[in-house]
Amino acid sequence: YLFSRYGDQLPQGVSVIESFGILGGLLALAALMLTVGIWVYRRNFMILTNMHLIRVEQRGLFTRSVSQLSLSRVQDVNGTTPGFLATILGFGNVTVETAGEEENFVFLTVLNPTQLAKECLQAHEQYAVQPAAPANPANPINPANPVSPADAEL
Repeated sequence: YLFSRYGDQLPQGVSVIESFGILGGLLALAALMLTVGIWVYRRNFMILTNMHLIRVEQRGLFTRSVSQLSLSRVQDVNGTTPGFLATILGFGNVTVETAGEEENFVFLTVLNPTQLAKECLQAHEQYAVQPAAPANPANPINPANPVSPADAEL
């Protein structure tokens, strides 16, 4: 229907088959871009352990950033849902405010941001009430009890 109605408006020298080829190529390129975008988005995640908060951020096909924050440095965690569409779909941003001059951890477009913020605060509170681990004199890596490897063998 379209080509019978608008076929005379095609540029000279371009056939119907060539225009379908161009359209197919554009659709394939759009599908590839969408696939890469979804892959990059799904490679961004957060790991919450009993001692650390780790952010893994994929910024492109070949650029990846890993940041780590001790739960002792967490001061506040905020979960926000910006806008109508984010509220309906249930996603938003989580900001982890840190002590000192460190930059805040910001997680963009996460599902259930208020629940994630609540879990981060609970992990921080549990970390704060944990008893301190005893110093191990045989462990030269423990900064609380620096012992050189030569002294540890004595």
